[in-house]
Amino acid sequence: MWIFLLLLWADPAAFENTLRAGLEALQANNLPVARARLEDASHMLPASPQVWMGLAQTYWKLKLPDLARSAAAKAESAAPESPVVLHGLAYFYSESGDPAKAAPMEARYAEKTPADRDAFPRAIDLYLQAKQAEPAIALANKALALEDRADVHELLGQAYGMDNQPENAATEMRKAIKLNAYEESYYFELARLYLRHQQAEAAVEVLQNGRKVFAGSPQLELALGVAYYGLRRFSEAADCFLRTIRMAPDVEQPYLFLGRMLDQAEGKLTLVTEADAAQVKAKPDE
Repeated sequence: MWIFLLLLWADPAAFENTLRAGLEALQANNLPVARARLEDASHMLPASPQVWMGLAQTYWKLKLPDLARSAAAKAESAAPESPVVLHGLAYFYSESGDPAKAAPMEARYAEKTPADRDAFPRAIDLYLQAKQAEPAIALANKALALEDRADVHELLGQAYGMDNQPENAATEMRKAIKLNAYEESYYFELARLYLRHQQAEAAVEVLQNGRKVFAGSPQLELALGVAYYGLRRFSEAADCFLRTIRMAPDVEQPYLFLGRMLDQAEGKLTLVTEADAAQVKAKPDE
């Protein structure tokens, strides 16, 4: 009864001012003031989800995880269907290292907020972070039914890969490249998928195509060298590793691979030795 009376007596303007003061203090990282003002606001209007969302973030920053999670639960109870609250909770659980709780919150937010085109990809990515392939696959297919997008195909490919469906994974990643040939990571992830499944020839094809678009990419050049190495095409692998070194001399992997294949890199021993000497000179204390 006293809570009901308090709600009747509470001054709406006073509540808004207190809440605003708490949120501004939180934004300024003045955590003691944020906690005090937001706790005051929670006594004035206990049913406010904004108060509990603010307190959840404040408690987490103050290293009070139990209070933070309790506040988050109260925010959800206060407004379980609010897109703002669902999105805020997804952010909170993600920041607090719990993607398994964040993902369904962001998924529900995505379904309620079609104008936010990045909501479905964020939710799918959270499911992937949580190592939950099945809901990621289901959500990605739902998103693709609404809009055919390269980034969602790529995420679906990752989910299929996590679910040990390499053929479906490769199909989706190739669709991503077809829709957006200017995203370097798509080539790299597809090639890495092929390499994980001992399909080095397919990886070479993907990386050669990627190199046509991203001729100066040390990541793709290095991966192509690894693919050639797996095929025992050592001369071509050495060329790739040497090009990687010219592009990114601080990257260690090409030196390691070249060190393993001195006997096989026919005709390139001088170049390999010079690259190794340059690395030693650049890092004399290591």
